[in-house]
Amino acid sequence: MAKLDPVQIQYIIDQKDKGKSTKEISLKMKVCGRWVQKLYARYLQTGEVPVLGKPGRPQAVITDEMRTQVSKCFKKYRIGAVGIEKVLDAQGIHIPHNTIHQIMRDGGMSARQEKKSRRRKWVRYERTYSNSMCGTPTISFWMTAGGSSHTRTIVLSELCYKAMTNTDCSM
Repeated sequence: MAKLDPVQIQYIIDQKDKGKSTKEISLKMKVCGRWVQKLYARYLQTGEVPVLGKPGRPQAVITDEMRTQVSKCFKKYRIGAVGIEKVLDAQGIHIPHNTIHQIMRDGGMSARQEKKSRRRKWVRYERTYSNSMCGTPTISFWMTAGGSSHTRTIVLSELCYKAMTNTDCSM
């Protein structure tokens, strides 16, 4: 779903007032029809154009006290964010290690390590979507192993099936 600005929201409301269908508006604005309906319902309820809030989780506020605690602990022990979190927890001060790491990066106590942030080679073999194998042809066969028969299902692509059986894949 696209983030709409106030001009686009006004356009949606104007089009609904003119009698255009929700489907036409949603296709043009590249949002779902239900969102168009909700925006128009808000407009009818309040009489004003709805104002959308900032999306996402609000950022945690990092205070100066947090920064001084982290820098003191780092100067004393010279350890990483998780270690500092444990030391501060023992002192009765809880600061999440992600926040500590951000403070350390901002203060120059740690640096970004490119070796750890580069893309791994095995990622290219993963499916784009978790259910992207749905709809591919499946072949079931019986296999006897150790005196018992079990059904095994193997998922093959059409090309693999054609190559293995040398036939067409009309299932």
